[in-house]
Parts: sequence; C-alpha cells; structure tokens
Amino acid sequence: MIHTAQFYILLEDAEVSTLCRRFNQDISLLPHAIDTYFEGFKTVFRRYGSCWWMFVYIDFIKMLGKPDIWEDDVPAICEKMNAYLNKLFDSYGKEFTLIRLDYRIDAVIPDPEHRKLLLKLYKKTTEQYGFKLKNAHYPTTIYFNSNSVKVICYDKESERNAKGEEILPYERNVLRFEVSILNRHLNYMKHAYGLEKRLESYVTAEFWMKYMKGSLCPIFYKGNYYKVTIASQIIQESNLKERDKHNLRQFLCDVSKHGVSGIRNLESTRENGVKKPVYSDYLIRKYINMLASLEINPLLIPKNQSIKLGKEKCIRNPIQFYLQQEKPIHF
Repeated sequence: MIHTAQFYILLEDAEVSTLCRRFNQDISLLPHAIDTYFEGFKTVFRRYGSCWWMFVYIDFIKMLGKPDIWEDDVPAICEKMNAYLNKLFDSYGKEFTLIRLDYRIDAVIPDPEHRKLLLKLYKKTTEQYGFKLKNAHYPTTIYFNSNSVKVICYDKESERNAKGEEILPYERNVLRFEVSILNRHLNYMKHAYGLEKRLESYVTAEFWMKYMKGSLCPIFYKGNYYKVTIASQIIQESNLKERDKHNLRQFLCDVSKHGVSGIRNLESTRENGVKKPVYSDYLIRKYINMLASLEINPLLIPKNQSIKLGKEKCIRNPIQFYLQQEKPIHF
C-alpha cells in the first residue's frame, strides 16, 4: 500500500547543539549517528535562514521488514516513529509533519517480455493528464510529473540492476506503479478539508484506492492488451451498434499509429473544404469508456509483435486486478 514517506521537524540552534552533544558528533556526521539506531530511517539537516529543518525519510518496508504494508500496520509504524522522537528529544513534544507519501502497487509479471512491452505501450498513452506531464525518455520508466502529485511506472528489476543493487524477493518480476502525494497537495487537503498532515490521515484503504484509481486509470486505462485482430473480434461480437463497432476499430488503429495525444491532431475535411478534428475530447472519452466496458485497453499490442500471449491471447492489465480488490493484496 505504502512504500516511503518524508517528514520534517523545525529546530532551533540550541536544539541542534543538544543533539550534537547527545550523539557526540558534529552536525555533518550527526545524521549517520542517528540513523544507526533505526532501520529504514534517513535523517538530513538543512539550515534555512535562522531555522534548522530536520528532514526524515522513512522506508516502511525496511522499517517493518516486510513488503505488504497496510493500515493495520499503522500502530507498529507509529510506535517506531515515536521511539525515534523519544531517542532524539525525550518527551519534548516534537511531532513529524508529513510532506510526501508514496503509495504503490507491485504488479507481478513473470514474463520479462511482457513487462518490456507494457512499458513500450505506455509511451503511447496521453502526454498530459491534468497538470501531470509525461516523461517517457527512459527505456524502463515512465513519469508523470506535477508539483502536487506524481505518477511513476517502472521495471523494479531493471532499476535494481542499473543501480548495481540486490534484487530482493518481493521485487522480482515486478512492474511497480507509484503515486506520490507531495507537500503542495497535502497543504491543499489541510486547508480545504481540514486533513492533518499526519501519516494516519492517509494510510487507509479508502485513500489508497482514491489516489491509485484516480491517478493510474486515466493514464494507463482499463482493459486488457490485445492485438487488433482479437480486439476487433471482441468488438464485433458485442452488442454495440454497427456504426460504433466501426468507429471503435478505427479509433484503436489510430491510437496504435499516432498515440492517444497524437490523434488529437488528426483532421478531416468537410465538403466545403473546412477542416475539423477527427476526435474531440468528448469522442476520445466516449471511445475509451466503450472499450473499457469490453475490457479492451486502447493501447494495442502491435500486430507484428512476436510475443507469447497464452490461451487468453492478451496481456492482462497489471493494475486492474489490484484495483478491483476490496482490500488490495501484495503491496
């Protein structure tokens, strides 16, 4: 459900000096001295003006020693976070303020060629969703960046190999989807809805589903991945009107050739010579929803792609299974 988070605590000069004496270290070595006591914590000190900011990054998987972090684990997480505060500040009343939280889905896809193909298909998805802008310049990673919420999809094994790091058991065969809730959005939620910037406010099944569905589905879409022949067969056997069947098949071919954003540039010429867009935003939404009702993803597997698809003749949507669970599993 969650992976990492970032917090801050404001400190005065005297408090930083006290910490240096307590751990018998200069400020430059203080973070390492603190972190040796706590698994999954990374401490950073920054001075801005007359105030010290202590940033604390927490990897909950390392903290608890397990990959499936759920809301039932919040008491154990809070206990360890309180132990950190007590070690540093006794009972001085310091609190963490949340400024980033990373939700995640680890979709297990055993076939590496399937993972590679999915990342290739995702490059054809929309260039922008809301304020999130796509960055698809990396072969095994897709980013959608904004100042409030970020979305990332990447091959976890490839990421580990690129860094020369050990691939842990829960990272094998994983295509990871992350949604990062950033400080600007947390501030908005506090001012608009009174939601405190605390971990407990956001680590619930409802919030996980809200952010994952709201961020992933509009970008990666619903439905499974087919070649055009199988997708056309499913469309033809549906109860749709013949005109809709024809339009959907054409829509799939156009998306396959131009990408979701590229089809917005397609134009047709009327009898009077005036050009108009082939696809309005309304039509694009309509066709994507119609395909979703047939469990077809608008991103087609290239017809000449040599890849094993099994009896189902498709690649199952890796996020759909998790987002359909009442309580998602294997996070």
